[in-house]
Parts: sequence; C-alpha cells; structure tokens
Amino acid sequence: MAGDYTALAPIYTRSGLTNYSQFVAGKLHDYAQAHEWMGRRILDIGCGSGAVLSWFEQNRPRLQLIGVDNNPAMLNQARSELNNNPKLIEQDIKELTGVNEVDLALAINVINEIDTVRELTEVFSRINEALTSGKIFAFDLHTIEGLAKIGNQGDLSIINEPDLAVFSQNDYDFERQACTVEYTVFHQVEDVWSRGEATRILKAYPVQAIATLLRRNGFEVMALLGENFLPLSIPTPGTLRVFFVAIKK
Repeated sequence: MAGDYTALAPIYTRSGLTNYSQFVAGKLHDYAQAHEWMGRRILDIGCGSGAVLSWFEQNRPRLQLIGVDNNPAMLNQARSELNNNPKLIEQDIKELTGVNEVDLALAINVINEIDTVRELTEVFSRINEALTSGKIFAFDLHTIEGLAKIGNQGDLSIINEPDLAVFSQNDYDFERQACTVEYTVFHQVEDVWSRGEATRILKAYPVQAIATLLRRNGFEVMALLGENFLPLSIPTPGTLRVFFVAIKK
C-alpha cells in the first residue's frame, strides 16, 4: 500500500483525521442492518489507529472485532486508544491470512491506497476468503474527480495548536491518475519539539472497473451508494466519493 503513517500515528486522532472513518463506519453498519444483515465478527481492513474499531466498541460493544494493518506505529496507537482490546494483526492486506468466518468486512479510506489493479485483485480475493458466504464487504472509493479535487486544494493547515501543527501539501498527477498528499508534523512533547513527515499516494480507479473486479473475485455488488448513502446507479459529474456494498457469493 502507498503510504507511511508512522509520523502521523501519535497525533492521528487528535488531528481529526479519524473523524470521517468513524462516521462512515456507523453509516455502513446501519445500512447493512437495514438490509437484513446479521452477524458478530467484524473485520476492519487497514484499521490504522483504530477509529472504526473504536466506533464499534462504543456503539456495538458485543461484537467481535478484528483489525488488520501493516504499520506497527498505527497499531500501537490503536492499542493505546481502544478499551476492549480487539484482535489486532500486523499484516499486509494483500497477504491477509488467518482470518475467517467474518460477517462484515470494512475498508474505509483504504482502497485508493492500493497501487495497481493486480494488487486490488489480491486484496479482494483475500477478503472474499475471510468472509462467510452471504456476508458483506463494504468500502468507500474516491472517484477520479474526487481525487483531482483533493489534489487541487494545494497547501492546507490540518491543525495548528500551541503544541501541535500539521500541514498537508496536495497534488494531483493527471498522467498517473494519482493524488499525493504530503504531511508535515510539528509536535511538542514536554519541552521537546519533533518534526515528522508522512506521504499518502491515492490511486484513481474508475468505478465500473472496481465493480468488475469485485465480480471476478466472488462478489455480487449489492449496492453503489452516493455520499448521502442513498443508492446511486452510476456516478454523475460532481460525485466525489462512492460506497460499495458487496456480498460474497
């Protein structure tokens, strides 16, 4: 996956970078339940500092939670922030093993970080193996237009407080169809200031190509949702992000 979150891990939650993931987790879970989904085992793919798992801890405490991420710093942060100690696995999601009989797999702010169609195929295949038949895989995807808009934002201030400042520099490469977000972090702990850097590279994929890959890897696309979580037949101009809800056949 394209991205190094080590410098962001200690301040990821405080900077508000987890807010959207928690919001989406609740919406996708509620959507699944409204469409007759039932289950107990939840897999958070690319769990990072545990924002999605935290939402389930707070709102659905009886569920069994599993988080997978390949960044040890983010997993350590998740362990420090989560209360009920979900099972956390340090693993590349392209090589996901040892997880099975999952009832709901979520990947929020993850799919655009996968570099190639070949790697996407590996990820979808591994997730299919982890899921129980008839259960749901749900995830979000920045559209090509959405990533271009992020890239065109240029320089941003994420947070600027007396002991913490985080800035991002955003750029979209139309030839590569990829958005690069470079973070610079200034963080004071006690009397010592540190400076860190982190980079995310978000790859743009056509929505129809993702739907085709899902079908080729044992899924049926149950729904494509817009940013308002209402059904969307095809993305129209101005659609910046979509949500897939797919069922393992």
